[in-house]
Amino acid sequence: MKKLTAPILSMSLVAAMAMPAMVNAKETALEDVTIAVSLNDADEYRTQWLDTFTELCDEKGYHVISANAGSDASKQISDVESLLLQQPDIVVMHAYSAEGAGPALDAIEAAGLPCVLFDFDVTADNYTTQVVDEQATYGKMQAEYIQQWLDEDESRELNLGYIVGSYSMEGAMPRRDGLYEALGVEEPMAEAEGNWNANDSMSITEDWLQAYPDMNVFACMSDEMATGVIQALNAAGKNMDDVLVLGIDGAAVAMEYLESGDLDATAARDVNIETGFTLETCEKILSGETVEKRLQPMGISLLTKENYEK
Repeated sequence: MKKLTAPILSMSLVAAMAMPAMVNAKETALEDVTIAVSLNDADEYRTQWLDTFTELCDEKGYHVISANAGSDASKQISDVESLLLQQPDIVVMHAYSAEGAGPALDAIEAAGLPCVLFDFDVTADNYTTQVVDEQATYGKMQAEYIQQWLDEDESRELNLGYIVGSYSMEGAMPRRDGLYEALGVEEPMAEAEGNWNANDSMSITEDWLQAYPDMNVFACMSDEMATGVIQALNAAGKNMDDVLVLGIDGAAVAMEYLESGDLDATAARDVNIETGFTLETCEKILSGETVEKRLQPMGISLLTKENYEK
């Protein structure tokens, strides 16, 4: 059997060490708050994040306005400019590009508004705080599962295909690098860009099955791309007990594939923790509290069929 009983690996809910950032928040009645959210993309997980965040805000009577950049750094800049015209009280930004986020952050700063960066790192520092995981952790969790699988049978060899979300989203690349480093991989059997969607990753996998019939491990930078891999493998009649498929995020579709056994593991993020902590951070800033420059609130767990059912 290929399925492993991996332990649940959790990140502590800790604040990363950084000097406190002074907050320049305007006086705002917290019962009358507008929060602008700029998403870098609208894949399943980010859509789930926005829906959950909006529900939390609705419960408190806050208003959420949002825009989706569709993996386009230039569009994210124009999105932020349009959101600012609606006079929000604070901006939550999922930056698409580490370098390209600069003009959007400059516009937020010029408007005199606080900004909470979510997820990926940027090169600029003119934001109020960042709510972020150490991205390499996801890849290291995937690597641990793969290594356990290899250790179960000494005859197994690692023939790895890795699907990157987008090379231009620099902040996500430690997910790949963490996996390669943990496994000691210098060059995988193949690597490709899946553009964070299932259709592209399905096409990539179809090509790999022809070019690399011995490929036995398919690791992806997101669950949505992992679903494309699974669809291609099933369509080709591949015995899913002979391969590993791994994702990241803990999206709803991943839970379905974990239950069926098609997805072996996902380095899962708790959307309730993420959104709740982000909203709490916004409230602190708007109330005039000082917050750390970098916050790390999330519980990340490696979910498998076995421990997910438990």
